[in-house]
Amino acid sequence: MIISGEVDKIDEYLDLGEDVKSKPEYLTFFKENFMSLKNTMVEGCNLDYEVLTMNEARDLNVNDIVQYEKNYSKFEQVYFVVCNGKIILPIIEKDNRIISFQSSMLKKLEHDYTPFLLNQ
Repeated sequence: MIISGEVDKIDEYLDLGEDVKSKPEYLTFFKENFMSLKNTMVEGCNLDYEVLTMNEARDLNVNDIVQYEKNYSKFEQVYFVVCNGKIILPIIEKDNRIISFQSSMLKKLEHDYTPFLLNQ
């Protein structure tokens, strides 16, 4: 969905909550963010990116890892797509299934990023 740009079914995948879904501009917002992510991965990185675990990202001192540590470390399997030393896509996996992925539309709780979880 991200690389192909096929973002028409975002609301079937992301658990956005009724308060977000009730706003007509939400789908446009998410489509724009996923298209921005596609542009970053395809044009900004030429699809030359790394997928790192949280520990690998810490060890490599990836720039913005600190803002993810508090809320993402609650999950066992967290991965980061890193391009040019910067996290462009956090991914959470549980039981061999991706339960969260997102781009620049990160939720912030105080100064730390909090994941949007996918629909079950």
